[in-house]
Amino acid sequence: MTTTLCSAWHVDRGLGLTTRQPAPRLDQPTTAYRILGLPDPLLRQGIAMHEAGHAVLMLRLGMPFTSVSVADDLGHGPDKQGSAGLVDFGASYSAPVPDVLLSSAAGERAQDRWLREAGLWTEDRAWVVEILAAHDRTIIDQAVRISHPDGPTYGVSSDPTVDLAALHDYVDVWLHGLWDQVVELASVLNRRGTLTGAQAAAITSFSSNGGTPESGVTE
Repeated sequence: MTTTLCSAWHVDRGLGLTTRQPAPRLDQPTTAYRILGLPDPLLRQGIAMHEAGHAVLMLRLGMPFTSVSVADDLGHGPDKQGSAGLVDFGASYSAPVPDVLLSSAAGERAQDRWLREAGLWTEDRAWVVEILAAHDRTIIDQAVRISHPDGPTYGVSSDPTVDLAALHDYVDVWLHGLWDQVVELASVLNRRGTLTGAQAAAITSFSSNGGTPESGVTE
C-alpha cells in the first residue's frame, strides 16, 4: 500500500473531479479511450477488472446484486451513452455507508492495480481510469455528505469515511487480501460477458448471493 499525499491530487474544474493524476497535456481534442490506447482485448480485461473489483467487495461485505457485466461494445460503440460495464444491484438499494464507500471505490482501484501488474500503467491511463469512474465518485460523494455536508477531502485526513485518499489506501488493503478472487472473477466475466450474483459468488467461493429483482447500477 502506498500512502497518498495531499500534493498528489489535482482539481479538474472542467470535469468537476479531483484526481490523483494530472490531466494529460493535449494538443488537440481526443477521447478517453484514445488516451488509454489499448486494443479491445486489453480494454475489455480492464473493464472486467473494474467490475470484478466492485463485485468481490460487495460479495465480501454481504451486499447483494443481481448481475455483473461487461458491455459488448465496451462503452465505445454507436451508443456512447451506455456503460462499459455495470453491477446491477437493485433500484431500492440500501447498505451501511462504510460498505458503500468501500465497494464504490474498489472498481477504479482494481483497474489501476491491474494496469500496474500488466506493465501498462502510465499517468495518463491512470487518469482515464479515474475519470471513467466519475459515477462511482458521485456515489462516494453522496455517501460522505450524509455525515459530512462539505463532502470528501483529499489527502488531508486518515479517515476513509471522509477522505478519498484514505479510502483508496484502505480499499487497496482490502483488494490485496481478495486479489485472487478479483482476478478469477474478472477472467470469467471477460469470457462470458455477464454473470448472475449467484454465479459470481460461486466463482469466488463466497456464500450464495441473494440478489434483488429490480434494476439499478454501479458503473
